Amino acid sequence: MEIRESVKLAAKREGVSVGELAERMGITRAALFSRLKDPKYSTLVEIAGLLGVGVWELLPYDESSEEIDVGDVGIRVRVDRLLRSRGMTIASLSAKLGESPVMVSRWLCREYPPLDLLYAIARYFGVSVSWILGEAE
Repeated sequence: MEIRESVKLAAKREGVSVGELAERMGITRAALFSRLKDPKYSTLVEIAGLLGVGVWELLPYDESSEEIDVGDVGIRVRVDRLLRSRGMTIASLSAKLGESPVMVSRWLCREYPPLDLLYAIARYFGVSVSWILGEAE
């Protein structure tokens, strides 16, 4: 799956058409698709913020892959699984944590998010920080 398809799916999950997303960005649908051919990180952060999702939700990945990095990708994938299991978005998690969706998304996309964020997410979902970091199953 290409990033363009991942963005379309994320927008659909949030009840937003690709045209509406482009309009929110102040560009045309064609310009949005052009930007998604080789997107800059700042573009993905902007789209994620507008949709109220985590940047990782816009990135295609294969959940069945056994080669998920324990670093930032592992964290993103594990938190994404927790969110999906509860039918939540980054926006709803951010509200529970009292933080902005853009900030939580940025933290989760860094290699090492702040420990207080990891502990808050772990407490909320009833899992260990070790599990989120990929150190425990």
